[in-house]
Amino acid sequence: DKLTRLLNSNKKLPSPTFGLFANDSDKDWSTYSSVRTGTDDLNDVGQFVTWRNQSTLPYWKGNYGNMINGTDGTFFHPHLNKSEDVIVFVDSLFRSVNL
Repeated sequence: DKLTRLLNSNKKLPSPTFGLFANDSDKDWSTYSSVRTGTDDLNDVGQFVTWRNQSTLPYWKGNYGNMINGTDGTFFHPHLNKSEDVIVFVDSLFRSVNL
């Protein structure tokens, strides 16, 4: 678009793409992540088991911050109720968060 071309003409952008998730399109989580299918328990569908072939993260102090919990945020188990905690693993933060 015009804004991106203008900014690139002044060499202000580090890449020709611009956007919050502009560089995320090349991610292929399937090669290094696994999620639960929900076949044993439908409430576990989409829950991360590993991310980048790790079951825990090495980035935070303590076990709690390094846990990989939740889904990727694109879907949740059926019959989700309002009182239930919704947990999402945000890969750009390297952290699981409660919504």
